[in-house]
Amino acid sequence: MRVSHIKASLARSLGSKRDVIEILKAYTGSDHVDLLWYDEGEDAFVNRINHEKIPLKFLADDIDSMLGEAYQKGTPYCSTHLQYETHYNVAIDNPFKLNLSAQLILPLVQQGQTVGIIRFAKQQFTFPQTALQNLLQIESALLDIFSTEMDDQIARLNESFFSVDADRVYRRLSAIREECALLSAETHHPEVLKLIRAMQENVNEVCDYIRFNADEVTTDASESSHNHVLIADDVHMNVKILHAMLKEEADLTFSLAYDGEEALKKVETAYKKRTPVDVLFLDHYMPGKLGLDVAKAIREFEKHTPDHTMTIVSITNDPRAIEPHKSLFDYHLSKPFSKAAISDVIRKAIAR
Repeated sequence: MRVSHIKASLARSLGSKRDVIEILKAYTGSDHVDLLWYDEGEDAFVNRINHEKIPLKFLADDIDSMLGEAYQKGTPYCSTHLQYETHYNVAIDNPFKLNLSAQLILPLVQQGQTVGIIRFAKQQFTFPQTALQNLLQIESALLDIFSTEMDDQIARLNESFFSVDADRVYRRLSAIREECALLSAETHHPEVLKLIRAMQENVNEVCDYIRFNADEVTTDASESSHNHVLIADDVHMNVKILHAMLKEEADLTFSLAYDGEEALKKVETAYKKRTPVDVLFLDHYMPGKLGLDVAKAIREFEKHTPDHTMTIVSITNDPRAIEPHKSLFDYHLSKPFSKAAISDVIRKAIAR
């Protein structure tokens, strides 16, 4: 893959850490890629996907690990055969004790500060001699992954649907709807008609998704409410949109949470106030605690509170992450949220 192509691919994928990882795995031939951000508040390097944390104090004076040496020197560390490596510290270099054969660690330094570290690993064989050289050619694109400014930019993009105003969006969507109607009138081929109708449904879903006023969020769980819904997702826009769509479906009261620990606290507080959560819409990849950990804690709590059972709806786009424990969840709802799917789930949940 050409350097210009890999840089362009990374730039397009900065909003998705998992996409970035897959691109880097393909580019380097790695079996595992870990992105470690420096978090000043925690004074640690943090993997935002699996929430692994490596406190800076473990690296500042450490000469017994590859990661520590790479950090101290601010230069890459490449081990072609881990079995002969004297600086290999499993607890730091391989915390999940994977069966690895080679590892390459690349600290990203900006203005004298290490803003992030990327750890590449292979399970068999070793890295080609050109691996490090290829990475250094895209160093500027790799720095963008850990840029605070880039994080802010992605957050702003996540808080808006389009880069143009709503009127222009609706004009374009209306034009697409009209074209779909004309195309339907011009053909009688059943397969073509099926595709056109699918396109019409997709356009309608986009309209449903963006037409809500996502800024109006009410979170008053009164004691008289019989349908208390908690929405837990670290992406604020997902919370707002799901709240807006649910608000049209039934007379509900809402609580909102943006990380796993906050979700559990909201559940506990609601129970103590005698306004227990009836339905929980739960994302999986959240800071604090993963959605799976939250679900496990709730199901364990319910063993001691047989008077109330919560309906838990998984809203992760990675169903494989919860597959081994899918019995903890009552329903699964994929993103982007479909109005029809939300209507179906909430009506079933309320009727239980």
